[in-house]
Amino acid sequence: MTSTTTTTKCTSSTITPETFTSTSCSTITLSTSTPTPPMLSPPAPMSTCPANLIGTNFEFPHLIVHVDEKHQDKALGNSLNGLAAGTKSSIFNFDIPAADAGKTCSLKFLLPAEGTMETSNYKLSGNGSFEFAILQAPATKDTTYETMPKVHEYLNDFELVPGNAYTVSSYPCPAGETVGIWMYATGDAKLEYFQDFNPCRELTLVVVVVVRSNANAFAAVGLYVTVA
Repeated sequence: MTSTTTTTKCTSSTITPETFTSTSCSTITLSTSTPTPPMLSPPAPMSTCPANLIGTNFEFPHLIVHVDEKHQDKALGNSLNGLAAGTKSSIFNFDIPAADAGKTCSLKFLLPAEGTMETSNYKLSGNGSFEFAILQAPATKDTTYETMPKVHEYLNDFELVPGNAYTVSSYPCPAGETVGIWMYATGDAKLEYFQDFNPCRELTLVVVVVVRSNANAFAAVGLYVTVA
């Protein structure tokens, strides 16, 4: 882009002894060139599936049970949803196959950006963290807060942010056993989600056993165990 500026400059001179003054003017034209700003590229899209479950290298919970500290003797039964809010929390049972002996299990929580999976849905709100613990035994469909197994080991806690995958813990696979995992919220944090995995358009707790290779990749929401 070029812009032009025109300026008229006048000078005066005096001739003595007649004291005659003459004035002359000249016109000056200035041209400046302004570079055209470069076109800006749009920002790269944010990854909506923070982690994939490959083939059969993962375990999903075979039982999800809610318990309520406010109603400690009430059995809430099994559920398809994970829930951690206030006095309510969830226990997840994972069945680890005997074939996974000698491998490493990783407990992962996957929380994709909302709306990026085909069927999964979740509600996340409030301030606080979500905490996890391994229980001394698995739950049953009749487990209550009063009868739930004692904590064997407290694991990591996270302030969950959509679009992320969290490794809660990694440990030698307890092959041939059923493991109980407890998830609960602190502060006024609230999370409820439908435990699911499907092609990416993800939220779940899973145990991932990464030992097999498969071209089929699934996005997920919730808690899972992967194996490697």
